[in-house]
Parts: sequence; C-alpha cells; structure tokens
Amino acid sequence: MALPMVNLETNRMNGGLLAPIKTIRMCRKLYRRCTFVGLSVTLLLVTSYLLFYAGPFSFHNSLQFPDKAARQTRKPEQTRDLADTPKTPGSAIQSPIHSGKNPARNPAVDKAATPPATVTPTPPFPASPAELFRTRDVSGEDPELLNELYERARRADKVCRQDHAGNKQGRVTGLFTHEASRVAYCFLPKAGCTFWIRVFSYLHNFTGDVVDSPWKIPRLKVHQNRHSHGVGWAEVKKAAESYLRFMFVRHPFSRLWSAYLDKLFLPDFWSKIGVPAVRRLRGKNATAHALKCGSDLTFPEFVEHSLTTYEPHWEPIYLRCDPCQYRPAVVGSMKTFARDSLFLLRQMGLEWVLKDLDRDDQEEKELATLVEYNFNRIRSLKFYQRCVNDDQLASLLWKTFQKNGYIPKNVSYHQHNTNASSQSSANFSVSDFRDKVVKTFRASLPLQGELKKQKKAFLRDAFDSLPYGLMKKVKKKYERDMLFFGFDEENY
Repeated sequence: MALPMVNLETNRMNGGLLAPIKTIRMCRKLYRRCTFVGLSVTLLLVTSYLLFYAGPFSFHNSLQFPDKAARQTRKPEQTRDLADTPKTPGSAIQSPIHSGKNPARNPAVDKAATPPATVTPTPPFPASPAELFRTRDVSGEDPELLNELYERARRADKVCRQDHAGNKQGRVTGLFTHEASRVAYCFLPKAGCTFWIRVFSYLHNFTGDVVDSPWKIPRLKVHQNRHSHGVGWAEVKKAAESYLRFMFVRHPFSRLWSAYLDKLFLPDFWSKIGVPAVRRLRGKNATAHALKCGSDLTFPEFVEHSLTTYEPHWEPIYLRCDPCQYRPAVVGSMKTFARDSLFLLRQMGLEWVLKDLDRDDQEEKELATLVEYNFNRIRSLKFYQRCVNDDQLASLLWKTFQKNGYIPKNVSYHQHNTNASSQSSANFSVSDFRDKVVKTFRASLPLQGELKKQKKAFLRDAFDSLPYGLMKKVKKKYERDMLFFGFDEENY
C-alpha cells in the first residue's frame, strides 16, 4: 500500500512527523535487497548467543556453580558414592568439586564429605610379657625384669590410645637396625646413645676399622661417621614392624642439665648456641668477650634459649622417638641402663660386650676421651683459641667432672694460668692433666654413694635457680615426655 504524500513544509511545521515515515521506507528497501543476508546474520547471532552465553559451553557458566539441571544430570554413581559412604568417626566423604561461589553450600556437609582416610588400625597391646616377647627367647630372663619392661611399654601405649589428637605431633628419626638380630633402635642424644651407636657401628663396620670389640672404636669415630645419625623411620618401617624395637629414655630435667654441661659449660656449642643466646638475651648489656665467645652462658639463660631453639640434645623425646608411631617393646631407662642393655645384648647374641666389662675402667676411658676431645677442639679451631686457653679449659673440665659426680667437689684443680690472651701455659701438659683426672677418679671410687648425692645436689641446685615462670615453661615443654614414660616433675 502506498503511503500518502506529505508536504515537507507542513511536516516541519508539525514537529517533524515525516522523519519516521522516511526511515521506514528506507528500511523496507534495504530489507528487500538483503533479505537473505539479514536472515543469515540473525540466525548466526541467535545461535552464538545460545551456545556461548546461555548454553553448556558458556564462559559465564565456567565461573558459576552448575545449575539445578546440571546437578540433576550427574552420573548416578557419583550421587550414590556421596550418599552411601559410611560416616564413621575420623573418616570423611569426598565433597563435590565446585568451581566458584555457591550460595547453597553447606559447611557441615562439606566437613563430613571428605574421603575415608586410609589408616591402619593399631593392634591391641599384648596382654602379657610373654605375648609382648612372643617372637624372642626370654625363657631364661628374670620375670621381674620382663614385667618392668612390659609395664613401661604398656604405659606409653596407653597414653597414645587416650590422646588421639596429641600423638600425631611426634616424629621418629635416627634409626639403627640389624637384620640378623631382628632389632631396631631409635637413638636419643644424652640417653646412652654413644654406647648403642658404638654397638651398631661394630655390627655394620660403619667406621671401616677392623676391630674385635665395639669398645675399640674411638669415641670420635662413633659420632663422626656418615652413618652416626641413623636413618629415617620411613626407610626401615616395613622391616622394623616385625623387629624387637627398643629405645632408651632419661628424665628430661637430667637430660637438659647434662646437655648444658657438655655443650655450653664446656666449649662445644659456644659458637653454635652460646653466641646467639648471649646476643638475644643480654643485648646491649653483654660484654664484648661474651658477644665474641658465648662462653659464660648461665644455666637459666641456656634454658630460656633452649625453649625456642631446636637441638636434638634437648629436644623432647616424643619429637625424636615418638612411642605412638615407633611402638617400642623395650623402653630402657638410664637408671637401669646396664641391666636393660644386657637384656637386649642377649637378644642380639652380644652379651659379652657388657658382661665382662670393667665398668670403672670404661668410665676412666670415657673421662680421658672427653679431655682429649675438648683440647683437640680448642686447638684446631681459631674461634676457641681467642676465647679460652689450656688452663681455663682444664678448670672447666674439672668442674664438669665434679658436677657429674666423678670427682669430689672438695678436691680442687690448681690452675697455672688464667689469662685468656695466653693460649697455653708453658708448663701445661694435656697428658698430665688427663692422668690427674683418672688418678683422682680412681681414688674416689670408694665414695660412690657420696658422689651420687653430690651429682644430684648439683642438678637440684641448677633447677632451683630457675625463676618460677621459666620452670613452668620447661614443665610444659616436656609434659608429654612425663606422661609417656612416667617421669616425676619433682623427682629428678
């Protein structure tokens, strides 16, 4: 139908009513000429919209959670897995994978929806010593000894079963095994480890020395060979599960005091621990010599620093030989070290190592070795040469032997030279000093009872010097060790 003609002047006077009519005419002409192209473009636009904006390949949807229809199309197996997984304590169910923010997400469901953990259940603890040692020949052993060993292991196991959350904190490291004897040992520094590392070094010839006794392996080689730190638990766990697993423990306070005497009262850790501790605890109040050498760290300062410093010599027992993971059959004690060690050596066919040993002679050798080790250390390292001379080191060693109950405290050491700037007295002889230590030790053997009391008094005085707040922190740090192994906070 033809549109009526409109006068342009009239159109302008009527407010431009003609413009829409002209636009419509132009569109009709364009449409007739491009009908096919127009339909094609329209169809392409609609298809693109459906596929890439509202459809399953939508970029928009890749940022959203699946809609209701998508969730309904999930495979039946997936839905059944989520619904039918048993909700047992400590297990969880796998939650659906989401790729964005879901307003309908239920945290309670997500928490319960983690896959069941593959946890090997801990077997029940043996009901008797005979069952605990059922794979070993203990027919000739003292029943009282077997009962005591059984109770120690049972106590640790009981604590593990009562504290499911806490026992995940521990670690197991420093393992020695012997396949022929079917034994495994987790070593704890400052708890008789030198002896046992010496035994395993002998069995495996770690040092390369051809010897017919573990005692003929020099102490330095025992601690300074590439095998002296043992191996990780993961390396031997599978085999050790069927071995006689053992460890030795010591009261944490006694162990901490021993570490201080051997490592900080004597020069061994002055550079590694002493200097950083003085810098941290004394700051501007520290003397130039203390900042340079770290040689005069007090026991309270050492304890304060040890709370924030990792070192195997004073790390809690459960962080090295966690009984919940290691599950030892034998927990040896330093108080009954010789007796417990003899039992284990019999199981290994090595009873002769301790049975015929002259213990006094062995202690003499240990004292002589400590003298030689410390003098070799200060003479071989420049750090120590500027901090301590021979006479001063001899005095420190003498006091250490007194505090450890080897030498009576009323027997004094005569110093030749106290000037630290003089590296060595012209009259000083390491061998003469070593002989004097051994001679004094021999003369003190009849006083063993008094020397034990002396040792305990030094230990008690050291912990009495700790402020209440610091002592509280120490007890907290070693709280789990106390529980696992039955130590008394007041009897150490």
